[in-house]
Amino acid sequence: MQALMIGVIYYTYVGDNADAQSRMKKMHEMLDNGALDAFGKFGVVEVDLGGATPVLVQVTHPKIVFGLGFLISSVAKRDPVGRKPKRRVFASEGVALVDREVKKEVPLPLWASVADVREIQLRMQKMKADMLCELIGVAITRSEFDDAERTLAQVIAHARTYGLFSAYSARITLHQAHLAHALAQTDRALRCYQVAAFLSRKRTPSSAFNSANANAPHPSLATPTANDGDEDDGCEDYWVNVSARAGDMWLRIGVLSAIEDDEERQEGLEVLRIPGLEIAKECEGLGGTLKTVGAILTACLAKEFLVTKTHLRTALQLTSTAGDNHMRALILSLIAEQYLHTSTEHAETILNTAEQIAAGLGAQPKAKEKAKESPAPAPSSTVTTTTSPANGVGNAHLRLWIGERSLELKRRAGDEKGAVKQVLMNEKLAQAVKTLEKRMQGSVA
Repeated sequence: MQALMIGVIYYTYVGDNADAQSRMKKMHEMLDNGALDAFGKFGVVEVDLGGATPVLVQVTHPKIVFGLGFLISSVAKRDPVGRKPKRRVFASEGVALVDREVKKEVPLPLWASVADVREIQLRMQKMKADMLCELIGVAITRSEFDDAERTLAQVIAHARTYGLFSAYSARITLHQAHLAHALAQTDRALRCYQVAAFLSRKRTPSSAFNSANANAPHPSLATPTANDGDEDDGCEDYWVNVSARAGDMWLRIGVLSAIEDDEERQEGLEVLRIPGLEIAKECEGLGGTLKTVGAILTACLAKEFLVTKTHLRTALQLTSTAGDNHMRALILSLIAEQYLHTSTEHAETILNTAEQIAAGLGAQPKAKEKAKESPAPAPSSTVTTTTSPANGVGNAHLRLWIGERSLELKRRAGDEKGAVKQVLMNEKLAQAVKTLEKRMQGSVA
């Protein structure tokens, strides 16, 4: 069981979805067929060595193993497209499981102490925090921002209550950055990316602190001071650190792309090119997701079209292998842009695929299914699920960009009927973008 769990985590991390899913299927079969019985009632296994008294070996408590099954399943299901994304289903059910189990008495052997009980309960609360983070991630990728904000508030309160905020502060801040980025709150997103990078920075002994840190070019590069024990100081996490710096760089590239003056835009890209390529290089050794991000950054910072296309093809292959349709829609859009003026048919095909994926990010359960799934929330449950009405648009900004490019191709090909339909669709998408902008202004105010 534990070998399968480690295998699922490893292959998800490296971006091999096929191997991860095959192991997860076997893990589910074992859990459904009573594999937890092998862990014993208390997480103590008897090993018979042929003597009168067997050897007792302490293993993972079955409560922890069962909760881990939900958490690992949620992490391994990367695809947020569809009416009922499995990532959300497993995370929601896992949170509900933890809420039920922490209220029950923990079965332990006679020699167990109060510290053993507290350790198991703390592990359960950590798993709940991880699954809440998964719910935040899937809500942001599907542009369900009300749910993302609600769950963010919930995980902050949860981490504060159980003394976990120091361990989760960098990850929570990174979620805040992603949410602000998705809402086009540029200033807030940049601040959150920098704070997340700072909280997850590499730690060194406080005695090595040098006053030169006051002149550090970026907060994440400063050496921690003597207040490392502070609850709000975060903890070292290289993956989160690189992810935050990559998000910061990606946002800066996006801001520059909106500049109409070619000379000014190229000057800005030249300033970002060296630090951006350094971040992309760091991404290569941190799993499939960040490797894809690094390939996209390299493609956007490249000076030659051939180099850009090569890295975008690499990124597309990585996302296809990892089963990450959210990032795949972005990469397809970037690839289509390279063919708008050279191969219109190829560009239109790619844009249609990207549009289908982006639209799938807003797919909602049918009315009958929704009523069956959540007839009435239990009063004792603290689970936060999707309760706010979603517009079903998905990624409005990306879909509007795709729609504008598709309209251009249809007019160029003389497809007047298709152009009229596309104009109507673009008007709806533009209205959805305006709604997001109003929401952004209201949150800032």
